[in-house]
Amino acid sequence: MPRLILATLLILGLMSPIAAQETWPAHTITIICPYPAGVIPDTIARTLAAELSLRFKQPIIVENRIGAGGEIGTEYAAHGRNDGYTLFVGSFDTQAILGYVYKEMPNPVTAFAPISLLGRIYNVVAATPTLDINSIADLASNKDRAITYATPGVGTSFHLLGEMIRQRTGANLVHVPYRNSADGITDVMMGRVDLTILGLPLIASLIKDKKLKALGNSAPHRLADFPDMPTMVEQGYSDLTMIEWFGLLAPAGTSPEIINKLNVEVQQIVKGDAYRSRLEPLLIEPASMGVQEYTDYIKSESDRMGPIVEKAHIEIK
Repeated sequence: MPRLILATLLILGLMSPIAAQETWPAHTITIICPYPAGVIPDTIARTLAAELSLRFKQPIIVENRIGAGGEIGTEYAAHGRNDGYTLFVGSFDTQAILGYVYKEMPNPVTAFAPISLLGRIYNVVAATPTLDINSIADLASNKDRAITYATPGVGTSFHLLGEMIRQRTGANLVHVPYRNSADGITDVMMGRVDLTILGLPLIASLIKDKKLKALGNSAPHRLADFPDMPTMVEQGYSDLTMIEWFGLLAPAGTSPEIINKLNVEVQQIVKGDAYRSRLEPLLIEPASMGVQEYTDYIKSESDRMGPIVEKAHIEIK
């Protein structure tokens, strides 16, 4: 009898990896979010988790690993198990910028297996209402005048958009980094800083209430909710467009079968009413991509940001 029990256990032990792979997901999935609860990527992660949980009939939790502008959570997720039970909601910042800013962190392009885009927001350059500058072209024509701009930190996409404007137009822009976007917004409204560069959802109500003045946004066309807000494209600066996007990834080496299965489910979720009705009122544009398309997109965005970071000498040790 003991030999029979031992043989049975050995057989089950040998079979368990196969069974686990065939029945994925068989238990709780964790989605790592490198940003605090309540912000846009966290909202996207929790909306996605709820929908995936319904489809997979398994608990899916969101774990916030915050700090260093997303670097801490990104590195934590990159070292996660690649068994399909650790996922990651990354952003334009984490996948295309941070690898250049933090030299010691794993390369975000190669450390993850992309699954799908999840959504995007458009960035806005907005000024204190009393500033005598009303467009990106006005910035370019004030080369001898220092114009300060607030962002929520060094190495963020908002900082890089300011650098892109400075490098492209020759505008004398001076970066003023803050620990958070709220403090920077307050100082711009009070006139202590000239501009802020942020995602539209963060300052949409202030622009509508004329507490901030929009000089341009990164959308490809004028937005229905903001028909009077000019785009970078129509001002002749299509090369300055920088869209903040968010997507789902897994640690590199995760099974292609799991990646593809997730991609199919995510694309269906993103097109569904439940997902869209949660995000669209927040000015988050739902969007998805195929696995290869998203992989290529991350690579191209990273390649685009590298020279900008290098030319601006942005590095955090």
